[in-house]
Amino acid sequence: MRDYIEIGSTPCEENCQQVPYQDHELAMREVRQFIEAIRKVVGVEPPGAHLRVRANPHDFGTYHEVACYYDTNNEAAAEYAFDCENKAPRTWEEAGMVAPVSKPINESLIPGTGGYHAAQVQSWVAADGLSHDD
Repeated sequence: MRDYIEIGSTPCEENCQQVPYQDHELAMREVRQFIEAIRKVVGVEPPGAHLRVRANPHDFGTYHEVACYYDTNNEAAAEYAFDCENKAPRTWEEAGMVAPVSKPINESLIPGTGGYHAAQVQSWVAADGLSHDD
């Protein structure tokens, strides 16, 4: 038999998009990145388990979160699903990641940064007391 465990839309100590989504694309990026974060921390799904985005109805609209679907007759798959629930990263940092941000209109993104644009990266650098000349 198949069952699933809902894990959340982002690490539990992080902010996430609230329903109704003001930025649907960002909300979907958050949940897909959370799957990636879980895989980094807990590991890749064994046969019989699968992480995926699950849509859920709500009074204010549909929200999305990560769910681990698993075969209840497969001990390794069931154990993995419960590990995802109990050992998922609590912050993006625990997975070695940074939170996704909205893609700005008319600004170029920095390749390989998961959607961060130059102005955002420069603000982080400035906040760290560094400059782009260092």
